[in-house]
Amino acid sequence: MTLNRNLKMGMVGGGPGAFIGEVHRKASRMDGGIELVAAAFDINPRKSKQQGREVLLPAKRVYGNYKEIIKKELKLSEGERIDFVSPSMPDNWHYPLARGVLEAGCHGMRKNPMLLKVREASQKGQNHRPHASRGGFLQSDFMLVMAVLVILLLVCTALVVYFSDPGSQHREELQRTIIEALMMACMFGVGTIFGIVSSLPFRKERTHRTASGG
Repeated sequence: MTLNRNLKMGMVGGGPGAFIGEVHRKASRMDGGIELVAAAFDINPRKSKQQGREVLLPAKRVYGNYKEIIKKELKLSEGERIDFVSPSMPDNWHYPLARGVLEAGCHGMRKNPMLLKVREASQKGQNHRPHASRGGFLQSDFMLVMAVLVILLLVCTALVVYFSDPGSQHREELQRTIIEALMMACMFGVGTIFGIVSSLPFRKERTHRTASGG
């Protein structure tokens, strides 16, 4: 379906002093096809209203929490209410918001992490559980592995340049780049290992269902 208008976004989180909220707002402005029309910026109503004034939202479209924004926005007419919700809160709130949005029949934009606990995945039902591949990797883990490989390739390239031209004026810059890239590779590597370990329960459960014919 083609819309002849901008998508109307509702934001949850991203109140005063929050970094990621402003990143999301800037990204929506850069996109040119998204309009912020409602929000629950903070669990503190005063801070939420303050942020609403700063971004020029009508006071009646600034809410106190995610439940309120979902409940009241869906009562508005189509074309006036929000089309989707953008999460800009700490990780532990991602699952409650996603569940509330889906159960209310509203669209939601998802970002990592979708879940923090295996129990949360099982609550979403079999059809909505994260899917483990044959090797036990989730899709995000595969992307992390690829990121590590790309970073290591860049490090190797930088090392070749570094040692092939001992008199280069850019040796110090290359050295800093190599160190930073190695640090990034280590960070991504730790994230990959954590992702693989956290996916093992899903792999074990899927193997059990397959063996039992479920």
